Amino acid sequence: MSKLSMNLVYGRKVEQMNEIVFSHACQFEPTKDKPLVSIVMTSYNQMDLSLKSLRSVLAQDYENLEIVITDDASQDDSFNILVEECRSFCRNNVNRFSIIVSRNKNNVGVTLNYEIGFKLAHGDLIVTQGGDDIAYPNRVSKIVESWISSGKKSKVIFHKVEPIDLDDKPCGYEWWKMTLRNPIGAAMAYSSDVVRLFPAISRNRSFEDGVYCRRAAIFSEPLYIEEKLLSYRIGSGVTSTGNQRDLRLKISFSMVETAKQNFDDFEYAERHNLGDAERICAMRSLSSEILETYGLEFEMISNPSLLKRIKALNQYVKLPNRMHKPSIKWYCKHYIPLVMPRFGWFTSKLWNTLFRIKRILTQKNG
Repeated sequence: MSKLSMNLVYGRKVEQMNEIVFSHACQFEPTKDKPLVSIVMTSYNQMDLSLKSLRSVLAQDYENLEIVITDDASQDDSFNILVEECRSFCRNNVNRFSIIVSRNKNNVGVTLNYEIGFKLAHGDLIVTQGGDDIAYPNRVSKIVESWISSGKKSKVIFHKVEPIDLDDKPCGYEWWKMTLRNPIGAAMAYSSDVVRLFPAISRNRSFEDGVYCRRAAIFSEPLYIEEKLLSYRIGSGVTSTGNQRDLRLKISFSMVETAKQNFDDFEYAERHNLGDAERICAMRSLSSEILETYGLEFEMISNPSLLKRIKALNQYVKLPNRMHKPSIKWYCKHYIPLVMPRFGWFTSKLWNTLFRIKRILTQKNG
């Protein structure tokens, strides 16, 4: 594929969609053991959280590092704060990192914002960073070390995270193990091949992590790092604690779009002899399961007919590959509130009340 075609996002040149406001270049000498790595950090209306995130990126202990920051036309002062922080850092650390700070001319959404950042990156390995998450200082160096130790065979790398709330405090529960079915985009790294061998994502409402990790998986097995390298923010973005029904509706629709994008990518890979045929078949099967699961979830939330919503719920809970098996708890807290919002509010409150009573009795007996 030509360099020009890979510099297009939705048929438009990257330069037409954003403006590079600040850049600082360093002369790197990449080696076999110290490849050039790019961190792509996205930002949108997160101000204080974005500043914490950026400072954690600037504190990385890896040498050959390029930092790419893409702001999605923030309406608060996020962008100006990030630019000033980068300028201040470069004045005091002239030869530390290369930094590119760009701003989109219009708000384009998370997926396209990441795409623009990927097009600006030059690293052999691309590490993603959410604008509200906090990277551990050894995050990049640990990813590179693990990647090199594996022979650089994996095109996608996962690592564990520490969930934190909006006050930077641990949430008190263990995040599920990331898989190709349930990735966390902010806790991943990709070989640059995954970006350069495929055209830009055509479905803007899809999740970029589900697209890129399954693109990578048609070449080789993912690499899992059993170590926490990032504090993952709960309470903003797709983990928002706002209206859960609206949030689930958006998530289920985006998951459906992601699966459809996967199918487009697999067809593209077959036409251009990319990847392994057996792995493409396995990823197509996984994407079919995702499409069925979230298609039913979308149906049971959005269909105007109550009977059709209940029918979709009945099919949904019978799916063999769901993360959570149906139980009284899940009916009360999740299923019924989604399908029947008014009655579901009562069942959710009832369950929470019963749970509190059980906890009080357990504490007294203990």
